[in-house]
Amino acid sequence: MKRKIVLSFALVNLFLLVIFHMVYMTTLDVYRSQLRYNLFALIRLAERFPVEDRPGEFIDMAGSRLLETVYLLDTEEFYGRIDLTVKEELAAITAKKEYFKGRKLYRYYPSKEGRDLVIVMAVPESIWKTGILKTTLLLLLFVVATNITFFLITRLFLIKPMEYISIITDRIRRGDYNARVEIEGSREVMTLADNINNMAETIKNDIALLNLVIENMKLGFLVYNDEGEITLINHEAKDVLNVSEGDLVTPHFPFLPENPAESRQGFFAGAKIFNRSGAPIFADVALSS
Repeated sequence: MKRKIVLSFALVNLFLLVIFHMVYMTTLDVYRSQLRYNLFALIRLAERFPVEDRPGEFIDMAGSRLLETVYLLDTEEFYGRIDLTVKEELAAITAKKEYFKGRKLYRYYPSKEGRDLVIVMAVPESIWKTGILKTTLLLLLFVVATNITFFLITRLFLIKPMEYISIITDRIRRGDYNARVEIEGSREVMTLADNINNMAETIKNDIALLNLVIENMKLGFLVYNDEGEITLINHEAKDVLNVSEGDLVTPHFPFLPENPAESRQGFFAGAKIFNRSGAPIFADVALSS
């Protein structure tokens, strides 16, 4: 049962991680799609000018913050903000033509004039942090809420029923064979409850049958506890010894050890005693746990 709970918990969290990843990637795609759209709009705007004037137009856009960075490959000059990622990832940028990293989109723009460019456009940092942070917090809240819900459901349908079953089995262990497990839960819990109820019913019937046999024995039979009090006695023993349940057994059997708890191992005795009328009674005594 414990292994199933742990496995279920692991599967739930694995599922949540998959959802987390999918939502996070979807959020990135939304930002990147908007970046691509805006960048292509600026490129189309620059391409209205003659080819030789286009690098200058892109540089002006970087100066007015429409573009994050413009990098000239022939002179290795930055315009706008210096972005060292351009140099670090230049091979990947020129090979893929388009390269995403974090909140930035890098676009390789070849020129017929030989002045190849890398154009960088970025989501404003404030918008990026707010959007990503908001998405992350919402996902974390969703994960926490789902785990709490899973725990509550597990407690309702597994843990609480098991605690209740433990109480009932303890009552049965103490001799309350009328105790029954009456509970609703999962299939495993219901199967366990049925087994415990069947066991208790079987023990109850066996004890009733045993008591019937003991009561109808032609020999006196009694059972006493560690304190020396009679806990079970049949009709024959009551008539002969004139005792009943709850009476002390020691006055009738003086040869018994004073502390039965310390003398259980291997104790068996046969004795000849006399009842009130003087008739002899032969008694066999055995101590057991």
